[in-house]
Order: sequence, then C-alpha cells, then structure tokens
Amino acid sequence: WQKYLTDERRGIDLFELVKLLLRANVDYVVINEIRGAEESRAWFQAISTGHGGVTTIHADTVESVFNRLDNLGIPPEYLTSLALVVFIGRFKIGGRIQRRTQYVFDIIDPRARQYTPVFTYNHAADSYAAGDLSSARTTKRILELAKWDAGRFMEEYRKRVEFLRRLLCLHRNSPINDLKALAELFARFYQGYMPETPASCEKKPEGEKKPPPQRAKADWVVNFRMPAGPKRVRLRAVAAPGTRLEIVDVNGRSVGGAEAEVEVSEPSLSVSAAGSGQLFYEVEMGGRVVGRGAVDLVKQRAPPPPRMDLVDMGETKVLDEGETKIVEETMVLGEQAPPPQAPRLCLKVGGRSLPLVAGRVYGRGDFDFVGEEARFVSKEHFRVEERGGGLWIVDVGSKNGTFVNNVRAEKGVGIPLFPGSVVRVGKVEGTVEVC
Repeated sequence: WQKYLTDERRGIDLFELVKLLLRANVDYVVINEIRGAEESRAWFQAISTGHGGVTTIHADTVESVFNRLDNLGIPPEYLTSLALVVFIGRFKIGGRIQRRTQYVFDIIDPRARQYTPVFTYNHAADSYAAGDLSSARTTKRILELAKWDAGRFMEEYRKRVEFLRRLLCLHRNSPINDLKALAELFARFYQGYMPETPASCEKKPEGEKKPPPQRAKADWVVNFRMPAGPKRVRLRAVAAPGTRLEIVDVNGRSVGGAEAEVEVSEPSLSVSAAGSGQLFYEVEMGGRVVGRGAVDLVKQRAPPPPRMDLVDMGETKVLDEGETKIVEETMVLGEQAPPPQAPRLCLKVGGRSLPLVAGRVYGRGDFDFVGEEARFVSKEHFRVEERGGGLWIVDVGSKNGTFVNNVRAEKGVGIPLFPGSVVRVGKVEGTVEVC
C-alpha cells in the first residue's frame, strides 16, 4: 500500500502521482473520488494501461455514471476498461441506518451503454442474490486471464462465498474493526486459509425470531429489458388450468404470490417464477401506462395457458420438468397492442408550459416569452426524440448548451426526460412535468 498526496505548491498533481504509481508496478490505482476532468482522465489513463483501479463517483443510476463521464470528457476508448459499477445504498436494518452494496452491475458494452446486474441486495432477508454469472463480461475476462474453465470458476466462486460467510460469522461474534487485521485475513485466504467458525457462529442474528419461509424453486428466470428511468412495473401470474404459477422473487426480493408491483429506474428487471402459465406485465412512466404484454411460461405435459384476449407474444417457451430456464424479454415493444406511447411532457418555465413534441426542433423563437434570457438560446437549440417509449432531448449544436439535471447534452447525444427533470437551455431554466 503506497499513499501519495497532491501538493499544488510544488506542482505535484494527480498525473504526476499516477506516473509514479505506474513506475512502482502497483496492482490497483485507487483515487478517492473523481469529480473533475483532471482526476477522471488520470484514473482512466492508469487503468487503460492494464492496472486494476477503484474509485468513487456520485450518481444515482448507471446511466448517470455514463452521462457524468461523457460530461467530464472521457474518450469512449477509455470506457472499455470499465468492468463493474457498484451502487451503495442506505437501509434501515435492526433499527439503525446501515450501508449495503445495493447492486453490482457488469458493464457489457460501455459504448452502447449495455449493462446487467450480477448481484442484487435483498433488503427483506439482508442477503444477496446472484444473477447469471456465466454470461457476464467480467467472468469471461477472469476465465481468459486465469486460464480457468467454467467448473474451476464456480469452484473458486463458492470458495469465496464460504470465506465471506465465515468472516461475517466471526465479525458478529467478535467485531473486526481494525483495517489491518481485516486485510491480513484476506491475505491469508489467498494463501489457502479458511477461518474456523465456532458453533455459536451459526446462531441466528439477534432479533430474528424464526427462519425465513422456504421459497418455491424457480422454474423460470425472466430477464426483462426496458427503457431507463423511473417507472412502476406491475406483474401478475395466471396459472394454466389445473396448475399453478407463482412469482418467487423480483430482483432478489421475495414475493411468493401471484402479483407484485415494483418501482425501478434501471433498464433491467429479473423475475423468478415457479409453475406453468402466463406472466402479465404493465409498465407505467410519468403516470401513464406506456406498455403491457404477457410472457408464456409453459411446462411440458401441462395444459396450454389461457390467452385472455391479449396480444400474441410469439413463440411459446416450453420447459422440461426439472429444468430451470432463463427467458429474455423486452418490455415496451413497438409491435405490442396497445403500442407504447411516450408520456405527454411539457417544459414549465415560469408560469407557462411548453409542450415537448417528438421530432420537433426548439430554438429562440419558442422562448421569446421569457424576455432578455431568450437571447442566450440559439436559433435552433435542441430536438426532442421518442426512444423506447420515452422522450429524449438532443442538443443540435447550440452555443450555450442544453443541460438536464446539470448534465450537459453533447451534440447529437440524447438525455432521457422524466417528470421532475430540470432542463436549462442557455440561461432559460424549467422543469419537466406531465402535461
């Protein structure tokens, strides 16, 4: 561990420290937090040379992370070094507010902004659910670098899970509060050490009255893809005649029933189900239903599920008994009936509301009512586009910029709009609302 500090009086900046670290042949380059363009470029230059890297950044979604990095001027070729994005959340556990890793996202293609959750926190059980690790880009990197096959990878993964479980047991019995002691335990693990746990370690945590109910085995894992941004998703399981269909969990949170309703911002949703029938879904954004549909989950030797006069989603998914199948679906498809419609949004500036219409270019003439501040709006400033059932704002080359929640929209690159978004056009500022 080598700790270096910047010293502006002697001209020692982050770039100088990064060069020094690279000469020292370190394993990881850690920058406490990247806020500006300088530290961002320094960190990305370091990890692009093949070194490991860890840093923190303030953002509420993965999309926001990409937007911030774009705004900081990080070249797209540097983003290919980005492997994982970890979100830390605050939860009330045992009467106290505690921090937990909420999501671990695997970055599939940073240029296309494709990512998927590989670990999700279950607040109700205070535990974690793993996603499809075998297809994760990070897993493929590990297999290539370590020269492992899939069997060896899962063996090493289970070994680490067991080590962390035992470490947590030890911590509950005798808190490990010294960082050096914790680091030593991890170092010993890589030398083959596995801590012994006393019988008391296996006791239930204080305050837990009874073990959580056993969940049904999932026959299906449905991975949905949908537009990013705040939305409410309603799920309903309808069993085929003479059978059952139950929603086991949604994003790792136990459900154990036929209906569920969740609020999500990410462009992915994982639903586990057991049984045979149809899984109906409805997506609401900005107070309006923008899409609905159904996914057939049919076991062999089971009667066909009821169609219930809904749109045909295509080929039926058929499951062999005893098998768990992963189904990939896309929510809010253009071919569905009724077709998804972008919510009608307006930009409220002062006491007036300006309707935002997909396909239209807005400029100075649209903001004449604000007076002198309209002079800072270009003749053609931004365009509104409809993408994936939502509205996006795209700068068309304005002089003074288009900003959404203080993130500048690069020319030709869109930013999604949602009710409550703060938009600044030159010096004109307004709030997006449902018309």
